[in-house]
Amino acid sequence: MRGGAGHTEFWYRNRKYSADVHFNDGWHDGRIRLLIDDSGDYNSISTCGMWPEDGLGANDNITGIGDVITRTDGNSWVEMWVFSHDQGLAYFTVGNPPETITEPQVTATPGNLDIKCYTGDSGIGVIRFSGRNIDGLPVSLSITGDDCFSLEKESVNPSEGDGEVKVYFSPDGEGTYKAEVEARVDGRLLCRVPVTGTCRKYVADYPINSLTQKWIYSANASTLPQAPWFNSNSISRDMCAANGKVYVLGYNSTVIDILDGETGAHIGRLSTDGISGGLIPLSGIGALGSSIIGVNTADADGELRIYRWDSDTSLPRLWFATTNHGDVQVGRTVSTSGTIEDGYISLGFGEAPKNSDIQKAVIYHVSNGNVDNAPIITTLPYTGGNSSNQHISLLPDGSFWLTNKDTYPTHYSRAGGYIEEINEGLTGNKSGIGTDIFTYAGRKYFAITSSLGSSEAAYWGNGVVELLDITDGVDRAVHKGVYPSGGLGTANWGTVGNTAVAHSINDLGNRLNLYVFFPHQGIACFSHADVYSDVETIGQDPGNAPEVWYTISGIRLNSRPSAAGLYIVRKGDKVRKVAIR
Repeated sequence: MRGGAGHTEFWYRNRKYSADVHFNDGWHDGRIRLLIDDSGDYNSISTCGMWPEDGLGANDNITGIGDVITRTDGNSWVEMWVFSHDQGLAYFTVGNPPETITEPQVTATPGNLDIKCYTGDSGIGVIRFSGRNIDGLPVSLSITGDDCFSLEKESVNPSEGDGEVKVYFSPDGEGTYKAEVEARVDGRLLCRVPVTGTCRKYVADYPINSLTQKWIYSANASTLPQAPWFNSNSISRDMCAANGKVYVLGYNSTVIDILDGETGAHIGRLSTDGISGGLIPLSGIGALGSSIIGVNTADADGELRIYRWDSDTSLPRLWFATTNHGDVQVGRTVSTSGTIEDGYISLGFGEAPKNSDIQKAVIYHVSNGNVDNAPIITTLPYTGGNSSNQHISLLPDGSFWLTNKDTYPTHYSRAGGYIEEINEGLTGNKSGIGTDIFTYAGRKYFAITSSLGSSEAAYWGNGVVELLDITDGVDRAVHKGVYPSGGLGTANWGTVGNTAVAHSINDLGNRLNLYVFFPHQGIACFSHADVYSDVETIGQDPGNAPEVWYTISGIRLNSRPSAAGLYIVRKGDKVRKVAIR
């Protein structure tokens, strides 16, 4: 027996084996000789066997050229190949080796690609391809589906380290889009990667945890003497907010004072020249967009008058007058929503007798700068307490909230059906008329005037605004505080019969001012500024990607803005907040 050129070693089931090529005398009948090396250093070896038993061939392999190759998982299977020059090749197995794949294969990571972006922007995803048995051949790529997808290049070559391709997603608008990337070698389809693109508008969502006092004129804070206009002509009656300002109506209708909404500084007055008529010539004010409106109190058969100011320097003009208001007294309170082009003026009824069945919500639609002649009138059941000075807060779906000083805020359908109420589990007591329902930074809030008094006699003092987060519904409302914590003052506001709450949100949508007003007691502003956390990252690989600028509410800008404010900047997969001063 003679040894050959081939030799290999391997471990199988914790034993070391040695395989080589052996020949009979004369260099013929080459075969595998398999040895067990129990000592691991060839000091204790034994022959396991030789294959094929009769050898590969009778020709003399005088060159001694031959080889043996083994492959094993170390436990359940072994493969062995033996070759001898001019004699042949043989293959042997122990156990069941896995099938040897010789066909070309292409795989992709990830197997499904998801790309996200915001409206007005684009997203990027990356697919990494690898291949087997493709012998350096390029992998051609194509994409089918929605035409908002495109590929960085038309082929990759994984064998040469070039296996990545970027998928670009450039949608026209919000929605979900689909496509497939296909990979081929020599025209043969070997891999498909489903691609899903999701485009949505950016909406900030940072809940209010507390408000910060910005300015206050109140009896309890001893700052009311700094605002002599507040008690001019005895008492102030109502308030609204618009154009970054606060408008405060005097009780006897002779003045409307204008305050800077940010500082509380007195900056002027609206003219009330020519206003007359009704039980109270000017009993409530509100805002429709940038315009201020005022209403009188009209008795059941009297003339309702609505006035309008289009600037702080304009004279009031009688915009609308009618006796068609449901045969009930209206105008003691007013709330507004929308704009002069499309809005609503909602009037609370007053002085209806107790146990009356003629309590009515009277709402006028405003369209194209005009008030519709026919109001929307809803008859409501008597809910207890004093039925005067009811306040109506209209919602976009046509339903509305009704409040007065003796009942909890109650939600009604447009037809007058009871929906829900905010009860003592969420508010301190029933006192208070003013309500304001608004959306800020992706969440919905309900602000209502109330008082800190724990007894019926004390309901008239220490007026506050209570803030509720009703994003998940009234039944899951979260109380967000009472402002100011000690109330505005102890004086009885009930002699006027009205309180007010209003809000403003800056153009960037990242700062809220909430204003509260109680007659005799004072007026104050509480604020919430953006505590913006990191936003969701989108896309891949910022690299040398350009900066894309957005307003804080998610509107894309054409370039870096020059105006001061808070902005969102996206660069590749990085998103950050930037303040320009």
